[in-house]
Amino acid sequence: MFFLCFPQGTLPFEGDTEEEIEEKILSGGFDLPDDIRERISGKGIDLLKKFLTYAPSLRVSASQALQHPWFNDVKQREKINAKTQERTTIYSVVVIVLLDK
Repeated sequence: MFFLCFPQGTLPFEGDTEEEIEEKILSGGFDLPDDIRERISGKGIDLLKKFLTYAPSLRVSASQALQHPWFNDVKQREKINAKTQERTTIYSVVVIVLLDK
């Protein structure tokens, strides 16, 4: 929940009273505003739902969560970012060498 909701500044369980919020928590009913849903992939929403499952025996464990496809997407983005950073570094070195001549 923290990794998806708190950075967005939104909590998944909303209500006008504490009782409404508690009812949503206990029933597992949560809402994500449309602007949040637009920024979270379907895989991210699926993982969030698994984290927010009320029954501990049905809730995803940390090791299970790490096997979720959402983390594969994150790893893929990290690889792309690393390659981009590597290319940028190489280009910078090439430019410095060329300017030195």
